[in-house]
Amino acid sequence: MTEKRSGLFPLMKNAAAVISAAIIIGAAGCSVDSPPVPQESYASTAPRSSATPSASESEFIESVPADSAPPEPSSEVAESTPKQTSPPEPASDTSDSSATESEPPEQTSDAPQSSTTQSTSTEVNTSSAAPATTTTTSAPPATVVIPTVLVPTSPGTTVLSADNVSVDISNSASGYISVKYGGEADKTKLRLICGDKSVDHTIFTKNIEYVPLTLGNGSYQIQFYERVDGNKYALLLDETISVSVSNELTMYLYPNRYVDFSQGSAVVKKGAEICAGASGTVDKIARIFTWVSENVTYDRELAGTVTAVYLPNPDRTLSSKKGICFDYASLVASLTRSQGIPTRLVVGYAGDVYHAWNEVWTEETGWITPEILLAKKGYNRIDATFYSSTGSKKQVSEFIADNGNYAALYYY
Repeated sequence: MTEKRSGLFPLMKNAAAVISAAIIIGAAGCSVDSPPVPQESYASTAPRSSATPSASESEFIESVPADSAPPEPSSEVAESTPKQTSPPEPASDTSDSSATESEPPEQTSDAPQSSTTQSTSTEVNTSSAAPATTTTTSAPPATVVIPTVLVPTSPGTTVLSADNVSVDISNSASGYISVKYGGEADKTKLRLICGDKSVDHTIFTKNIEYVPLTLGNGSYQIQFYERVDGNKYALLLDETISVSVSNELTMYLYPNRYVDFSQGSAVVKKGAEICAGASGTVDKIARIFTWVSENVTYDRELAGTVTAVYLPNPDRTLSSKKGICFDYASLVASLTRSQGIPTRLVVGYAGDVYHAWNEVWTEETGWITPEILLAKKGYNRIDATFYSSTGSKKQVSEFIADNGNYAALYYY
């Protein structure tokens, strides 16, 4: 099984040649097909835990088939990336050849750009009498209310354990598990397998890591590996549990290692400030999307140095106001989830570009920019990276709205 390093991928140019932005993500160990990376070897030497898990039930989402080979975590070095050869049209396949990546251009205004214009009228008094005076009273600023956000926990009710590792599955019905490693290896891997789907997560810290269960309901095989020498890994834990998520929408309100925030996070406060006085869900999404698009810029320096195991940090992105597509998507998801809006961070392909974007859930419909309409009840796709990286808002919005241009692989 080769694990895809999400490297630097150039955004397609459309027919008018107005979109050209380098898009990058660090998939943090997602097992995705092509391009190949140096393979690492595994030794299945550790005993299994005998803990008996439990869970409850619901419906879920789709993912992609897993390879039949054992997990092969990516190395930290950069690897080859697909060659960019086409304009932003629905892609029927992907390229595995290497390419020299380009950077996003400076924003241009050569194409028409939609905008919202607020008109005002002025009344002129033409009589000989002294003009009447008017007093304008501005509305008081909206009150900023910091919401109480959902926080994942590790209660220890049901735990799978082996040497130096424990996996708390007590909250699997809420759509997540936690893992804690206490050994000396500098790099470990958690692999989740459900049917013909799988996903790998690279873990470096010895802190508790919260991992979403996004492969659907069913039987999950949970494997944990530690690096023992170079590219050699030893299997420490291999267990199977039954997962039935009780409410998928609630699952996408929790933070996790890819959408990382807590009650005291700066993104929670910023989300409250942005959404103060908002009239509903669509208004909140519009304000958040617009704020991120107008205030975060693409980070060319990071794009040139990022590694396969890069993880976004929403508070860091909020502070620096720059990032790659993984950062944009993580920041948007953190802001919207903190405001009670179920939001997926999605990794997959936009055309032939390996990319990250968001899907927001709403029961309302409405415009969030002059060009972008949330047209259906349920999940609607938004892409702050693409939208903010070009002056041609109408054309890029049409690209984002076309389902044929996007293929989702993983949800976080």
